[in-house]
Amino acid sequence: MGNPVDSYFSEYSGRTKTASIGKTLSGAGQAAFSSKGLMTLGMHTSAVIGAEMLISAARKAYGAATKNMDQKQMIEVNPDLVEYQQRDPRKFNQHYSSLRHLNPVFASDPVVAGSYMRRMSEFPENAGNILVESIGNAPRIAPTGVKDYAAGLNVMQSAAPPSEMDQLRLEQMRNSMSGTPE
Repeated sequence: MGNPVDSYFSEYSGRTKTASIGKTLSGAGQAAFSSKGLMTLGMHTSAVIGAEMLISAARKAYGAATKNMDQKQMIEVNPDLVEYQQRDPRKFNQHYSSLRHLNPVFASDPVVAGSYMRRMSEFPENAGNILVESIGNAPRIAPTGVKDYAAGLNVMQSAAPPSEMDQLRLEQMRNSMSGTPE
């Protein structure tokens, strides 16, 4: 006996395959898998993808515009920050971008953002800790959509009060920045 594949093809070599997915489906299935149906599906998919890309681009443009306005307003309210910005503009912008990414509510308030930016500029080696602290101090905002609601629930459930050691560290950091002895 020979190869089973060869014997299969020799047995069925004269027959032609007539089944197709369109023939096995109902009328709606045939319409969907017809060339016109696939073309229509492709056009709808392209329209949705195009709209999503436009929305994404608009969000990025809006985010960049508001970031620039928020940063200018922060500097107007806190003119002493100009010195830090001129000293190291790259690091200053990096700190603001991180604050805005991790805590957009604080970054949009010129007084609060100015306070965090001042601390990060004065103590750049502690910038990461200062940013993490800002997350812990972030207000719990009411969610606006299903995705935001799920994220908000997750944050609220995972937010634990700071440990005694964390509270001590925060107190020491505040005292060192205010010049008050421990």
